[in-house]
Amino acid sequence: MPLWLAGTLCCLLRLAIHYRWLLQQSRPLPDAMRHMLSGIPGAPDRLRLHPVGPAVLWARRSLVLLPADFFERFDADERRLVLQHEFTHLRRGDALWSLLAELAMALLWFHPLAWLALPRLRLDQELACDEHVLRQSPQDETKYAHTLLHSTGMDATPVLIPWLAQPQLKERLSMIQRQRPGALRRRIGFIGLTALMVGGAFVAQAATQHVRETATQDMTFNSRVPPHYPESAIKNHEQGTVILMVLVGTDGKPLKVEVDPATQATPDLINAASNAAMQWHFNPAMKNGKPIESYAKVPVNFSLDPAPSAPPAPSTPHTPAAATQPASTNS
Repeated sequence: MPLWLAGTLCCLLRLAIHYRWLLQQSRPLPDAMRHMLSGIPGAPDRLRLHPVGPAVLWARRSLVLLPADFFERFDADERRLVLQHEFTHLRRGDALWSLLAELAMALLWFHPLAWLALPRLRLDQELACDEHVLRQSPQDETKYAHTLLHSTGMDATPVLIPWLAQPQLKERLSMIQRQRPGALRRRIGFIGLTALMVGGAFVAQAATQHVRETATQDMTFNSRVPPHYPESAIKNHEQGTVILMVLVGTDGKPLKVEVDPATQATPDLINAASNAAMQWHFNPAMKNGKPIESYAKVPVNFSLDPAPSAPPAPSTPHTPAAATQPASTNS
């Protein structure tokens, strides 16, 4: 626990330091730059200058960060595509989801899958935005790929979604080259996925309804009514474990006793265990606050070896007794 807490605090401190640094380094756009970008769709008041741009930063109103050389680095079409991509992140709420993922990462820093899932989330966000932009402007595929190729890749930074992280380049370019499904195909896929999820929910609900609830033994009472070890079994040195499936009524009384196929014991031992079980008391299973009929799985062990904790008195001949074990869940 102390180690996990120390790791979590370190991750949260790292996150806070990066976030504070990014906010402090950002500054409003110059009027001239704001005027030049006024014709591009988006909210000008959500644009900031920052050396790490183009990128999206989470805030109360998430921001698009642009580098000071934005106009020198990209031509007019490239600027349009980059900003269209970044504002898609804003509309999808990707900045907030990235922040939540970073917080989850801080809590699960010890789990290897967390370190694998976070980069995958970032890549999926980029692919989704690329897909959205190119679906709106399919004629810009070549220009979009060229913009990615001559962009400078960045390292992944907490709470920041950069325009391009270098490890993502190959997969993003591959996605651009793939033929994107049409509207009809996407609708069919969505309907199929919805039907699959609904069907899965019904199957899970049906499986839950068929799960057997289990009763439990009243050990205080049952320990006072142990099975009688048959004299013939003692004479023949018969031992073993009888596994009983006891159907318990709503009042806790046994209604029927069955023998589990896994039982390996003689008929005498089985009869002795079954006769005792019909005299026992059980705690009935509950469903929706009401007792129901259910099964209890009860192993009964017959052993000729005396229990070491209770050796027989020297003056009294030893009479072996069967031991019942607590009921276990019946699957």
